[in-house]
Amino acid sequence: MTRLLSVVTFGLLSACLAVVCKPAACQADDVDQIEISYVAPESDELRPAYLSLKNREVLEQLKTFLSPLKLPRRLLVQAEQCGNNSGAYEPGGPVIICYEDVRRIEQTLPVEAEILLGPGALTGENRGRLKREDLIVAPIVMTALQKTALALFDILDVPVWGTADEAANRLAGYLMTQFGDQIAWKTLMGSAWYLAQTTMTGAGGDFYYVRDPEARLFYGILCMAYASDPKAYGFLARNFDIPTRRIDKCIEDYVRVQQAFDATILPHVDQILLQKVRAMPWLPPIKRE
Repeated sequence: MTRLLSVVTFGLLSACLAVVCKPAACQADDVDQIEISYVAPESDELRPAYLSLKNREVLEQLKTFLSPLKLPRRLLVQAEQCGNNSGAYEPGGPVIICYEDVRRIEQTLPVEAEILLGPGALTGENRGRLKREDLIVAPIVMTALQKTALALFDILDVPVWGTADEAANRLAGYLMTQFGDQIAWKTLMGSAWYLAQTTMTGAGGDFYYVRDPEARLFYGILCMAYASDPKAYGFLARNFDIPTRRIDKCIEDYVRVQQAFDATILPHVDQILLQKVRAMPWLPPIKRE
């Protein structure tokens, strides 16, 4: 039951993260329950990461994503230089996005303008191609989802089965499946590509029990992607990225999350505002300073 409660809470975020709009276009009486702040870094080396995050309006978008939520208190989402601090969420504190994480993401980017991934790449379909911009945005979205989910556990006082970090990581993949078709592909596969560059993903006997946290997240994202659309993501199993012995469990986990969300969360979401958010276009053009 506690596991279902944690799943359901994160499911709420997935409904809000369907699309992006300008904050002024999605105003609500209490939209300011989500506060955002970009803190200029002291280090000149992190200024490009600061500008990258700010020019993409990442925090403004996250604020809009969360606007259908009705939280009992305000939540501050802040981008800053973390230094020796990991930026991990502390109860009662803000959600912190570290410029160091953004810089690390950008340092993994390929030289090529785009990479080809999946069967669509062979047939020339857009869904088989990931541009450099996708490979930047996807892991930033993944990081924001994980950290905001931890804040929701705290604010909504939700019991968590296992550790909060593990719960956030397990659900990150599911949350991204709730985007529109093309955006789900970009965020899921872009995040998986990034994780594959930063960790050893060998699973040994059973990938479900991989010890490395990033490897668990990598396989968790692949698993949720496959379960959300076995036809579109079937190549993940055929290429042995997801062991066939795990496929049934992937689908079971996905269905459990979906049913819990539909039965428990949707009645508590501002449906009118949610429809407005879903009707807006994804990602505004990048501003340049």
